[in-house]
Amino acid sequence: MAEAVHAAIDPAAAVGRALGWLTPENLRVGEVVQRLEGDAQVHLVAMGKACAGMLAGALEVLAPHPERLGQLLSMGPLALEPLTAGHRHIVGGHPLPDAGSLEAGRAAIDLAMRAAPGDVIVALVSGGSSASVVAPWPGVELETLRAANETWLRRPIEIETLNAARAQLDGLRFGGLLRAAGPTRCAALIISDVPGDALHVVGGGPTLVHEVDPESLRDALMSAGGWDPLSPEARAALSMRRERGVGKRRGFDMLVASNKDARRALLRVAAEAGWAGVDLGGGLGGTSEAALRALEAELDRPELEAFAPRPRLLAWGGETVVERDREGRGGRNLHFAASALEVCRARGLWIWCFATDGADGNSGCAGTVVAPSTAERAQGLGLDAAAHLREFTTADFFEALGDAWRPGPTGSNVCDLVVVLQA
Repeated sequence: MAEAVHAAIDPAAAVGRALGWLTPENLRVGEVVQRLEGDAQVHLVAMGKACAGMLAGALEVLAPHPERLGQLLSMGPLALEPLTAGHRHIVGGHPLPDAGSLEAGRAAIDLAMRAAPGDVIVALVSGGSSASVVAPWPGVELETLRAANETWLRRPIEIETLNAARAQLDGLRFGGLLRAAGPTRCAALIISDVPGDALHVVGGGPTLVHEVDPESLRDALMSAGGWDPLSPEARAALSMRRERGVGKRRGFDMLVASNKDARRALLRVAAEAGWAGVDLGGGLGGTSEAALRALEAELDRPELEAFAPRPRLLAWGGETVVERDREGRGGRNLHFAASALEVCRARGLWIWCFATDGADGNSGCAGTVVAPSTAERAQGLGLDAAAHLREFTTADFFEALGDAWRPGPTGSNVCDLVVVLQA
């Protein structure tokens, strides 16, 4: 199943399907043809956890006309050797921005500003960009941005609110690259790592203009405990009405891979195995406890047995939220899994939950599998799941069980997946 999921969200293949030459003067980006007059060039700027694969896919497509290749820049949380001559890669921090993130943001803006009016900038955007590539608004220091992010990541804040807050501190978010490009055309190919696939939320939408209402944002942060701990400087910046500065101008933005592709791959695997497949959609969210209640409600639907008789596989995508008040090792998926032990025992379920980028929080693993017998095994080893949930040490819990799943970085990122098997 893991191989099928990763093949379905392969970044190089996704970009390869979206780009193509019609003639040396006409580049297809999705369904839009970009005309290149004279010596106009195509500049590639890839950012986020999938930057390496996305850039490789774009370079393969553009290879027949090397004279059209302009600046080549990639930025992400992992190191990367140059893919071709002229390629520059910058490693930025994740999940918190650092000096490398600041260097990456400056490089991205410089690339956009140096592009000629007749050129085309193709931004290859994936999750992780909001931390690994930053350009704080004037008056906002990197440490202010970093401290605010550290506060927010400990609170149960939904990603749309989180990235709206980041956009009030970081000028690259919500259209900053488009603003820097000026008259130069800007197109973005996007791999979504957010529930619902709102493109302006992925990587903070560097090519998508989106306005933020400071009052509504403050209320949302306050309700989640993400306002009062902030510094006065951060609160002042969040309260400003930002001028995004691009008027009605828009770039061209296209979704090339998402959680839906991963779920479809899982349903194909189920069908090949003779199992019924049920797509629960991409609405996985809220706390682990709320998500488990929603899952049980789905399992209790009377019509489920009629249209998806056992054995069956249910695929669910999205992201839960976890509130942390202490240090520890874990992540959203391990927290959900540890919360699901009794549900799996009582209902005879197997639940496989994992981060599609291969990194679940700071756990050092991607996720785990919970079986009907996991709760009993844990008790036999003297492991207290409730205590590990309280202490945010779910990584220790599943490592002690020998159930921590470590595939390593996948090079892609389309949210989390919960796979439920019911024999």
